[in-house]
Amino acid sequence: MAYVTQNFTYEHHAFMAFAFCCTCTILLYRDMTDVGTTAVVLWLGMCAAIAFTLVAGFTHWNWEYFEVPEIKNTPVLIWSLGNAARFGIYDFTGYYDVNFIGKEVKDPERTIPLAGVSTCIIVCIVYFLTYLSVMAFLPWDPAEGGYVALVQGEGNAAAYIMSTFCEKMIGRNFAIFFTFVVIYCIYGSCFSLMLGFAQIPYAASKAGMFLEMFGHEHPTKGFADYSLLFMGLFSCIFCFLDLGVVIEGMMTTNIVAMFLANSLSLVYHRWQHPDFDRPYEMPLYPLPVIIQVAMFSFIFLTSDNWIISGGTPLLELGLAFLFLGSLLFLLRSKKYNEWPFDSKHVRFDNCIMLERSTTYCSIDTEESSKRRLIHPLRATRLQKLRRN
Repeated sequence: MAYVTQNFTYEHHAFMAFAFCCTCTILLYRDMTDVGTTAVVLWLGMCAAIAFTLVAGFTHWNWEYFEVPEIKNTPVLIWSLGNAARFGIYDFTGYYDVNFIGKEVKDPERTIPLAGVSTCIIVCIVYFLTYLSVMAFLPWDPAEGGYVALVQGEGNAAAYIMSTFCEKMIGRNFAIFFTFVVIYCIYGSCFSLMLGFAQIPYAASKAGMFLEMFGHEHPTKGFADYSLLFMGLFSCIFCFLDLGVVIEGMMTTNIVAMFLANSLSLVYHRWQHPDFDRPYEMPLYPLPVIIQVAMFSFIFLTSDNWIISGGTPLLELGLAFLFLGSLLFLLRSKKYNEWPFDSKHVRFDNCIMLERSTTYCSIDTEESSKRRLIHPLRATRLQKLRRN
Protein backbone atom coordinates (compact mmCIF):
# COMPACT_ATOMS: atom_id res chain seq x y z
CA MET A 1 0.00 0.00 0.00
CA ALA A 2 2.99 2.30 0.55
CA TYR A 3 3.49 2.28 -3.23
CA VAL A 4 0.02 3.83 -3.68
CA THR A 5 -0.01 6.20 -0.72
CA GLN A 6 3.74 7.00 -0.74
CA ASN A 7 3.50 6.83 3.05
CA PHE A 8 6.44 4.93 4.54
CA THR A 9 5.87 5.69 8.22
CA TYR A 10 5.74 3.15 11.02
CA GLU A 11 2.15 4.12 11.84
CA HIS A 12 1.02 3.47 8.26
CA HIS A 13 2.44 -0.05 8.21
CA ALA A 14 1.24 -0.88 11.73
CA PHE A 15 -2.36 0.20 11.18
CA MET A 16 -2.54 -1.56 7.81
CA ALA A 17 -1.45 -4.80 9.49
CA PHE A 18 -3.89 -4.12 12.32
CA ALA A 19 -6.76 -3.75 9.84
CA PHE A 20 -5.78 -7.04 8.20
CA CYS A 21 -5.83 -8.91 11.51
CA CYS A 22 -9.12 -7.38 12.66
CA THR A 23 -11.00 -8.16 9.46
CA CYS A 24 -9.49 -11.67 9.28
CA THR A 25 -10.76 -12.38 12.78
CA ILE A 26 -14.24 -11.11 11.86
CA LEU A 27 -14.37 -13.20 8.69
CA LEU A 28 -13.19 -16.31 10.55
CA TYR A 29 -15.79 -15.83 13.29
CA ARG A 30 -18.33 -17.77 11.24
CA ASP A 31 -19.42 -21.27 10.39
CA MET A 32 -16.63 -23.35 8.81
CA THR A 33 -18.62 -23.73 5.57
CA ASP A 34 -18.68 -19.95 5.10
CA VAL A 35 -14.99 -19.76 6.02
CA GLY A 36 -14.22 -22.38 3.36
CA THR A 37 -16.08 -20.38 0.72
CA THR A 38 -14.10 -17.26 1.60
CA ALA A 39 -10.84 -19.19 1.40
CA VAL A 40 -11.70 -20.46 -2.10
CA VAL A 41 -12.54 -16.94 -3.32
CA LEU A 42 -9.21 -15.62 -1.98
CA TRP A 43 -7.39 -18.58 -3.53
CA LEU A 44 -8.89 -17.91 -6.98
CA GLY A 45 -7.69 -14.31 -6.86
CA MET A 46 -4.20 -15.47 -5.96
CA CYS A 47 -4.18 -17.92 -8.90
CA ALA A 48 -5.13 -15.11 -11.29
CA ALA A 49 -2.29 -12.92 -9.97
CA ILE A 50 0.24 -15.74 -10.36
CA ALA A 51 -0.95 -16.50 -13.89
CA PHE A 52 -0.50 -12.86 -14.92
CA THR A 53 2.99 -12.68 -13.40
CA LEU A 54 4.14 -15.82 -15.18
CA VAL A 55 2.75 -14.83 -18.57
CA ALA A 56 4.02 -11.26 -18.32
CA GLY A 57 7.49 -12.27 -17.15
CA PHE A 58 8.09 -15.10 -19.59
CA THR A 59 6.87 -13.05 -22.57
CA HIS A 60 9.39 -10.30 -21.74
CA TRP A 61 12.43 -12.51 -21.21
CA ASN A 62 15.91 -11.00 -21.03
CA TRP A 63 18.76 -13.50 -20.80
CA GLU A 64 21.31 -10.81 -19.93
CA TYR A 65 19.63 -10.23 -16.58
CA PHE A 66 20.76 -13.69 -15.48
CA GLU A 67 24.44 -12.85 -15.85
CA VAL A 68 26.01 -12.62 -12.38
CA PRO A 69 29.42 -11.32 -11.31
CA GLU A 70 32.20 -13.58 -10.10
CA ILE A 71 31.62 -14.90 -6.60
CA LYS A 72 34.76 -14.07 -4.61
CA ASN A 73 33.69 -15.22 -1.15
CA THR A 74 31.96 -18.59 -1.35
CA PRO A 75 31.59 -19.16 2.45
CA VAL A 76 29.74 -15.84 2.80
CA LEU A 77 27.46 -16.82 -0.08
CA ILE A 78 26.67 -20.18 1.53
CA TRP A 79 26.05 -18.55 4.90
CA SER A 80 23.76 -15.95 3.34
CA LEU A 81 21.65 -18.73 1.81
CA GLY A 82 20.39 -19.49 5.32
CA ASN A 83 18.92 -15.99 5.62
CA ALA A 84 17.40 -16.23 2.16
CA ALA A 85 15.94 -19.65 2.96
CA ARG A 86 14.26 -18.26 6.07
CA PHE A 87 12.26 -15.87 3.87
CA GLY A 88 11.45 -18.78 1.58
CA ILE A 89 10.12 -20.77 4.52
CA TYR A 90 7.91 -17.84 5.46
CA ASP A 91 6.49 -17.83 1.93
CA PHE A 92 5.77 -21.55 2.23
CA THR A 93 4.14 -21.20 5.66
CA GLY A 94 0.61 -22.54 5.55
CA TYR A 95 1.10 -25.70 3.49
CA TYR A 96 0.52 -27.70 6.68
CA ASP A 97 -2.68 -25.87 7.71
CA VAL A 98 -4.67 -28.96 6.82
CA ASN A 99 -3.19 -30.60 9.93
CA PHE A 100 -4.77 -27.93 12.12
CA ILE A 101 -8.32 -28.33 10.77
CA GLY A 102 -8.51 -32.12 10.90
CA LYS A 103 -12.06 -32.01 12.23
CA GLU A 104 -13.26 -30.80 8.85
CA VAL A 105 -11.18 -33.25 6.77
CA LYS A 106 -12.75 -36.29 5.15
CA ASP A 107 -10.65 -39.48 4.98
CA PRO A 108 -7.75 -37.84 6.90
CA GLU A 109 -5.34 -40.77 6.52
CA ARG A 110 -5.28 -40.14 2.77
CA THR A 111 -6.25 -36.47 2.50
CA ILE A 112 -3.82 -34.91 5.01
CA PRO A 113 -0.57 -36.43 3.65
CA LEU A 114 -1.73 -35.92 0.06
CA ALA A 115 -2.66 -32.29 0.71
CA GLY A 116 0.60 -31.52 2.51
CA VAL A 117 2.93 -33.14 -0.02
CA SER A 118 1.09 -31.97 -3.14
CA THR A 119 0.86 -28.41 -1.80
CA CYS A 120 4.61 -28.35 -1.15
CA ILE A 121 5.37 -29.54 -4.68
CA ILE A 122 2.92 -27.15 -6.37
CA VAL A 123 4.00 -24.15 -4.29
CA CYS A 124 7.66 -24.96 -4.94
CA ILE A 125 7.09 -24.94 -8.70
CA VAL A 126 4.97 -21.78 -8.64
CA TYR A 127 7.41 -20.05 -6.27
CA PHE A 128 10.38 -20.81 -8.51
CA LEU A 129 8.62 -19.80 -11.74
CA THR A 130 7.30 -16.56 -10.21
CA TYR A 131 10.74 -15.46 -9.08
CA LEU A 132 12.18 -16.50 -12.43
CA SER A 133 9.61 -14.45 -14.36
CA VAL A 134 10.36 -11.32 -12.32
CA MET A 135 14.13 -11.80 -12.66
CA ALA A 136 13.73 -12.27 -16.41
CA PHE A 137 12.17 -8.82 -16.79
CA LEU A 138 13.78 -6.64 -14.11
CA PRO A 139 17.54 -6.08 -14.02
CA TRP A 140 19.27 -6.94 -10.75
CA ASP A 141 22.38 -4.75 -11.10
CA PRO A 142 22.06 -1.70 -8.79
CA ALA A 143 24.30 0.24 -11.18
CA GLU A 144 21.49 -0.04 -13.74
CA GLY A 145 18.73 0.73 -11.25
CA GLY A 146 18.14 -2.96 -10.59
CA TYR A 147 16.12 -4.45 -7.76
CA VAL A 148 19.21 -5.13 -5.62
CA ALA A 149 19.33 -1.38 -5.05
CA LEU A 150 15.81 -1.59 -3.60
CA VAL A 151 17.06 -3.94 -0.90
CA GLN A 152 20.15 -1.86 -0.20
CA GLY A 153 18.16 1.37 0.13
CA GLU A 154 16.83 2.82 3.36
CA GLY A 155 13.16 2.72 2.36
CA ASN A 156 10.75 -0.16 1.83
CA ALA A 157 10.86 -0.14 -1.97
CA ALA A 158 11.81 -3.84 -2.06
CA ALA A 159 8.46 -4.64 -0.46
CA TYR A 160 6.58 -3.57 -3.61
CA ILE A 161 8.78 -5.07 -6.28
CA MET A 162 5.68 -6.40 -8.10
CA SER A 163 4.38 -2.84 -8.38
CA THR A 164 7.71 -1.84 -9.90
CA PHE A 165 7.46 -4.84 -12.22
CA CYS A 166 4.04 -3.73 -13.49
CA GLU A 167 4.92 -0.04 -13.71
CA LYS A 168 7.96 -0.70 -15.89
CA MET A 169 6.04 -3.11 -18.12
CA ILE A 170 2.64 -1.38 -18.50
CA GLY A 171 2.41 1.86 -16.50
CA ARG A 172 1.74 3.34 -13.08
CA ASN A 173 -2.05 3.13 -13.24
CA PHE A 174 -1.95 -0.60 -13.87
CA ALA A 175 0.76 -0.93 -11.21
CA ILE A 176 -1.58 0.68 -8.68
CA PHE A 177 -4.31 -1.78 -9.66
CA PHE A 178 -1.95 -4.74 -9.36
CA THR A 179 -0.76 -3.45 -5.98
CA PHE A 180 -4.28 -4.00 -4.70
CA VAL A 181 -4.25 -7.46 -6.28
CA VAL A 182 -1.07 -8.27 -4.35
CA ILE A 183 -2.66 -6.92 -1.17
CA TYR A 184 -5.62 -9.20 -1.86
CA CYS A 185 -3.24 -12.18 -2.10
CA ILE A 186 -1.42 -11.19 1.11
CA TYR A 187 -4.78 -10.92 2.83
CA GLY A 188 -5.60 -14.46 1.72
CA SER A 189 -2.33 -15.63 3.23
CA CYS A 190 -3.12 -13.93 6.56
CA PHE A 191 -6.61 -15.42 6.49
CA SER A 192 -5.31 -18.96 6.00
CA LEU A 193 -2.59 -18.60 8.62
CA MET A 194 -4.99 -17.36 11.27
CA LEU A 195 -7.47 -20.10 10.35
CA GLY A 196 -4.81 -22.74 11.02
CA PHE A 197 -3.02 -21.30 14.03
CA ALA A 198 -6.28 -20.48 15.83
CA GLN A 199 -6.88 -24.23 16.07
CA ILE A 200 -3.70 -24.91 18.05
CA PRO A 201 -4.83 -23.64 21.51
CA TYR A 202 -8.19 -25.32 20.92
CA ALA A 203 -6.66 -28.67 20.04
CA ALA A 204 -4.26 -28.49 22.98
CA SER A 205 -7.13 -27.71 25.33
CA LYS A 206 -9.22 -30.61 24.03
CA ALA A 207 -6.24 -32.92 24.54
CA GLY A 208 -5.96 -31.72 28.14
CA MET A 209 -2.62 -30.00 27.46
CA PHE A 210 -3.72 -26.35 27.72
CA LEU A 211 -6.12 -24.07 29.56
CA GLU A 212 -9.64 -25.44 29.55
CA MET A 213 -11.21 -22.15 28.40
CA PHE A 214 -9.62 -22.49 24.94
CA GLY A 215 -11.64 -25.65 24.31
CA HIS A 216 -14.83 -23.60 24.23
CA GLU A 217 -16.94 -23.79 21.07
CA HIS A 218 -19.45 -21.34 19.67
CA PRO A 219 -22.88 -22.40 20.96
CA THR A 220 -24.56 -22.40 17.53
CA LYS A 221 -21.81 -22.56 14.89
CA GLY A 222 -19.48 -25.00 16.62
CA PHE A 223 -16.10 -23.38 15.87
CA ALA A 224 -13.37 -22.66 18.43
CA ASP A 225 -14.43 -19.11 19.28
CA TYR A 226 -12.26 -18.37 22.35
CA SER A 227 -9.14 -19.71 20.67
CA LEU A 228 -9.80 -17.64 17.54
CA LEU A 229 -10.37 -14.46 19.56
CA PHE A 230 -7.19 -15.10 21.55
CA MET A 231 -5.06 -15.48 18.42
CA GLY A 232 -6.78 -12.51 16.76
CA LEU A 233 -6.19 -10.27 19.78
CA PHE A 234 -2.49 -11.03 20.09
CA SER A 235 -2.01 -10.78 16.31
CA CYS A 236 -3.43 -7.25 16.50
CA ILE A 237 -1.11 -6.36 19.39
CA PHE A 238 2.00 -7.60 17.57
CA CYS A 239 1.13 -5.41 14.57
CA PHE A 240 2.50 -2.45 16.52
CA LEU A 241 5.94 -3.98 16.94
CA ASP A 242 8.65 -4.03 14.28
CA LEU A 243 6.98 -6.28 11.71
CA GLY A 244 10.30 -7.39 10.21
CA VAL A 245 11.56 -8.60 13.58
CA VAL A 246 8.18 -10.17 14.41
CA ILE A 247 8.07 -12.15 11.16
CA GLU A 248 11.70 -13.28 11.33
CA GLY A 249 11.34 -14.09 15.02
CA MET A 250 8.21 -16.13 14.30
CA MET A 251 9.99 -18.11 11.60
CA THR A 252 13.08 -18.73 13.75
CA THR A 253 10.87 -19.93 16.60
CA ASN A 254 8.86 -22.15 14.25
CA ILE A 255 12.05 -23.71 12.89
CA VAL A 256 13.35 -24.76 16.29
CA ALA A 257 10.07 -25.36 18.16
CA MET A 258 8.01 -26.90 15.36
CA PHE A 259 10.07 -28.29 12.48
CA LEU A 260 13.19 -29.45 14.35
CA ALA A 261 11.46 -30.47 17.58
CA ASN A 262 8.75 -32.38 15.71
CA SER A 263 11.31 -34.25 13.62
CA LEU A 264 13.31 -35.36 16.64
CA SER A 265 10.14 -36.21 18.58
CA LEU A 266 8.98 -38.43 15.74
CA VAL A 267 12.21 -40.41 15.83
CA TYR A 268 12.12 -40.66 19.62
CA HIS A 269 8.50 -41.85 19.66
CA ARG A 270 9.14 -44.45 16.97
CA TRP A 271 12.21 -45.68 18.84
CA GLN A 272 10.40 -45.90 22.19
CA HIS A 273 7.20 -47.43 20.80
CA PRO A 274 8.07 -49.51 17.71
CA ASP A 275 4.80 -51.49 17.88
CA PHE A 276 2.56 -48.44 17.98
CA ASP A 277 -0.17 -48.60 15.31
CA ARG A 278 0.54 -45.68 12.95
CA PRO A 279 -2.10 -44.75 10.35
CA TYR A 280 0.39 -42.44 8.61
CA GLU A 281 3.53 -43.84 7.01
CA MET A 282 6.65 -41.94 5.97
CA PRO A 283 8.25 -43.29 2.77
CA LEU A 284 12.00 -43.94 2.99
CA TYR A 285 12.04 -43.34 6.74
CA PRO A 286 14.29 -42.01 8.28
CA LEU A 287 15.84 -40.30 5.22
CA PRO A 288 13.25 -37.44 5.04
CA VAL A 289 13.78 -36.76 8.75
CA ILE A 290 17.57 -36.63 8.34
CA ILE A 291 17.28 -34.22 5.41
CA GLN A 292 14.81 -32.01 7.28
CA VAL A 293 16.91 -31.86 10.45
CA ALA A 294 20.07 -31.01 8.48
CA MET A 295 18.33 -28.36 6.40
CA PHE A 296 16.47 -26.61 9.21
CA SER A 297 19.49 -26.79 11.54
CA PHE A 298 21.54 -24.91 8.95
CA ILE A 299 18.83 -22.26 8.52
CA PHE A 300 18.43 -21.88 12.27
CA LEU A 301 22.17 -21.56 12.93
CA THR A 302 22.45 -18.84 10.27
CA SER A 303 19.73 -16.75 11.95
CA ASP A 304 20.61 -13.33 13.30
CA ASN A 305 21.96 -13.56 16.83
CA TRP A 306 23.29 -11.30 19.54
CA ILE A 307 25.96 -13.48 21.16
CA ILE A 308 28.09 -14.04 18.03
CA SER A 309 27.26 -11.25 15.60
CA GLY A 310 25.72 -8.67 17.94
CA GLY A 311 22.58 -8.45 15.81
CA THR A 312 18.90 -9.07 16.57
CA PRO A 313 18.71 -12.03 19.02
CA LEU A 314 16.47 -14.20 16.82
CA LEU A 315 18.44 -17.39 17.50
CA GLU A 316 18.44 -16.78 21.25
CA LEU A 317 14.71 -16.04 21.27
CA GLY A 318 13.98 -19.26 19.38
CA LEU A 319 15.93 -21.29 21.93
CA ALA A 320 14.30 -19.38 24.80
CA PHE A 321 10.79 -20.17 23.51
CA LEU A 322 11.68 -23.84 23.15
CA PHE A 323 13.14 -23.94 26.65
CA LEU A 324 10.18 -22.10 28.17
CA GLY A 325 7.65 -24.35 26.42
CA SER A 326 9.51 -27.49 27.53
CA LEU A 327 9.73 -26.21 31.09
CA LEU A 328 6.01 -25.44 31.28
CA PHE A 329 5.20 -28.84 29.79
CA LEU A 330 7.34 -30.63 32.38
CA LEU A 331 5.85 -28.60 35.25
CA ARG A 332 2.35 -29.49 34.10
CA SER A 333 3.26 -33.16 33.64
CA LYS A 334 4.72 -33.24 37.14
CA LYS A 335 1.59 -31.67 38.60
CA TYR A 336 -0.73 -34.22 36.97
CA ASN A 337 1.69 -37.15 37.29
CA GLU A 338 1.87 -37.64 33.53
CA TRP A 339 4.68 -38.54 31.09
CA PRO A 340 7.61 -38.52 31.66
CA PHE A 341 6.85 -38.82 35.37
CA ASP A 342 4.40 -41.70 35.03
CA SER A 343 5.11 -44.46 32.50
CA LYS A 344 1.56 -45.77 32.70
CA HIS A 345 0.29 -42.56 31.16
CA VAL A 346 2.08 -43.35 27.89
CA ARG A 347 -0.06 -46.40 27.23
CA PHE A 348 -3.25 -44.50 27.97
CA ASP A 349 -2.19 -41.67 25.68
CA ASN A 350 -1.40 -44.11 22.87
CA CYS A 351 -4.98 -45.35 22.89
CA ILE A 352 -6.34 -41.82 22.73
CA MET A 353 -3.85 -40.81 20.05
CA LEU A 354 -4.73 -43.85 17.95
CA GLU A 355 -8.44 -43.16 18.22
CA ARG A 356 -7.97 -39.56 17.19
CA SER A 357 -5.49 -40.24 14.41
CA THR A 358 -7.72 -42.89 12.84
CA THR A 359 -10.85 -40.78 12.93
CA TYR A 360 -10.55 -37.07 12.28
CA CYS A 361 -7.23 -35.98 13.86
CA SER A 362 -6.41 -34.64 17.28
CA ILE A 363 -8.61 -31.56 17.15
CA ASP A 364 -11.89 -33.45 16.92
CA THR A 365 -14.44 -32.19 19.40
CA GLU A 366 -15.94 -34.62 21.85
CA GLU A 367 -19.34 -34.37 20.18
CA SER A 368 -17.99 -34.94 16.68
CA SER A 369 -16.03 -37.95 17.86
CA LYS A 370 -19.22 -39.48 19.21
CA ARG A 371 -21.03 -38.88 15.93
CA ARG A 372 -18.41 -40.49 13.71
CA LEU A 373 -17.92 -44.22 13.37
CA ILE A 374 -14.52 -45.85 13.54
CA HIS A 375 -13.65 -48.51 11.02
CA PRO A 376 -14.31 -51.98 12.60
CA LEU A 377 -10.68 -53.03 12.17
CA ARG A 378 -9.46 -49.91 13.92
CA ALA A 379 -12.01 -50.36 16.68
CA THR A 380 -10.68 -53.89 17.25
CA ARG A 381 -7.15 -52.54 17.58
CA LEU A 382 -8.31 -50.01 20.11
CA GLN A 383 -10.01 -52.69 22.18
CA LYS A 384 -6.87 -54.81 22.18
CA LEU A 385 -4.74 -51.87 23.28
CA ARG A 386 -7.13 -51.01 26.10
CA ARG A 387 -7.28 -54.62 27.31
CA ASN A 388 -3.48 -54.66 27.41
